Amino acid sequence: MTRIALVSGGGTGIGRAVAHALADAGHRVVLLGRRAQVLEEAARAINRAVGPDAVVWHAADLREPEEAERAVATVAAAAGPEDTITTVVNNAGGTTRIRGSALADVAAAWLDEWRRNVLSCVLLTTAALPHLTRSPGARIITVSSVAALRGGGPYGAAKSALHAWTYTLAKELGGLGTANVVAPGYVEGTEFFGDRMTGERRRTLLDATLVGRAARPEGVAGAVRWLASAEAGDVTGQIIQINGGAVLGRG
Repeated sequence: MTRIALVSGGGTGIGRAVAHALADAGHRVVLLGRRAQVLEEAARAINRAVGPDAVVWHAADLREPEEAERAVATVAAAAGPEDTITTVVNNAGGTTRIRGSALADVAAAWLDEWRRNVLSCVLLTTAALPHLTRSPGARIITVSSVAALRGGGPYGAAKSALHAWTYTLAKELGGLGTANVVAPGYVEGTEFFGDRMTGERRRTLLDATLVGRAARPEGVAGAVRWLASAEAGDVTGQIIQINGGAVLGRG
């Protein structure tokens, strides 16, 4: 049996590292995201490292119901009789800026955060559930953020909604599988901060940790790989923090 893992936002950063880790663990990985060129390049690179056809990709905007449904249907249709979708990694997301002080600007920013960080996860997972529930041992793993635990405007609020949703999923899956969250803090080697990262901001983020360093995508991927394994079968409804102790503070 081939275990198929869906990884949203799998073209860069944490998602790409997760895809590589799962492919290395024997999964056939399907990268999902909006940017076809980025996904294609990531799949090519991982296949060079792991082996041919370990990773494939489909471009889809998972904020749109039709595209999420089509992406999962395409994967299911291409699967062989002994193949099964066992794992969904909800990594796609991001943050936006509130562009003005008018209520319309505030509403637009909050709705965008919700669509990016919550709706994309809910739609992909809901589309995949009929396939996952045919295979005991299914894994739903969602990437959240330390902002859900410490506060962080509309982005933190959206990520915290994923925690409550995951508790519900864990109950609904029961003995059929598990649902967990990985909540990273500051992770270097991603596109998350874009041009907003400065030397001063980086130092503030590092100083907030107890270990004095940033996490790397590969570290987050290691936690996801473990949660997707048989060894983590008794772990469900949990928030796994990877933030170097930043959530505790230094005081």
